[in-house]
Amino acid sequence: MRPQLSDKKLPPYAVCTVCGHYAYSVMEIKKQCSQVVNKKRCKGIYRPALMRDDWKECPDCGRTGRVATGKCGKCAGVGWLYVNSHPKPKQKDQTVQPDLFQNLKTGPKSNRETG
Repeated sequence: MRPQLSDKKLPPYAVCTVCGHYAYSVMEIKKQCSQVVNKKRCKGIYRPALMRDDWKECPDCGRTGRVATGKCGKCAGVGWLYVNSHPKPKQKDQTVQPDLFQNLKTGPKSNRETG
């Protein structure tokens, strides 16, 4: 039996930067992930995944999240596979940003200062 259009799921709106959990509300974008593992809340942030090329329809279930034996194992029942290859943002304490404007802030030393 072919799935009906109403059985097909829409893709999620966001993906956690740490655990990969999906969010189904745009209100969750840029908020902390809601997943709890070992009694600790995930420290990731939901990153937007709103572009067409962020998602691929699951080939096993055809966007329904279900196969003959129950929940689809390939997409974990989501119906979609996240395929965006953008790198995950680094945690704030790991981010190293070069000071691209250093010369603008301090300016080059003039001859009067050095001589």
